Amino acid sequence: MIYFNFMIKKLYNIVVCVSVCLFVIGCNEPTQIISNYSASQQDKVAIQNYIKDETFSDALRVADSLLQFYPNDPQLPTLKGFAYYIIGDSSKYKESFNLSIDIYDFLLSERPSFSDEINKAACILFVNGNGPFQDFLDKLEQNKEYTDYERNLIYLWRNITTDELVLQFFSEDKRYKIRMSKTTT
Repeated sequence: MIYFNFMIKKLYNIVVCVSVCLFVIGCNEPTQIISNYSASQQDKVAIQNYIKDETFSDALRVADSLLQFYPNDPQLPTLKGFAYYIIGDSSKYKESFNLSIDIYDFLLSERPSFSDEINKAACILFVNGNGPFQDFLDKLEQNKEYTDYERNLIYLWRNITTDELVLQFFSEDKRYKIRMSKTTT
């Protein structure tokens, strides 16, 4: 029984890490219907690295610059949302995640995608909290177009929190620092 619990925790950690990577970097290719869809992975990783290095002004500057060229890339405002969330600017992180939700709505109307649905769900968690997040996951779980594997991922997402998503980007030292700053504010 102890081994089983250990394996469940390991599986959960792996799913969270993979999900975070998909969430932040994105995994969809542009289509002909949607022009100027996606900034390069290299650009997104650069923004992510600025966030990891806690150079938030650089992360925000690069994301804003790229959004001018790639207004249909939902990952760019998502990354901005992460930066604002860590800084503690609730109005700006909600604005950024709301923009991501709007872009995901547009993309999903053009070409349905499970990964975009999950990414949208995570944005909903940041903007609206756990209740609307769980409601959205319920809707996804009822969609018969998704595979059993995808529905199992939905089950694992049910326990994810905003802090878990953000803290996956940081080393243990920085995670501790962020946790401490959140408890003192």
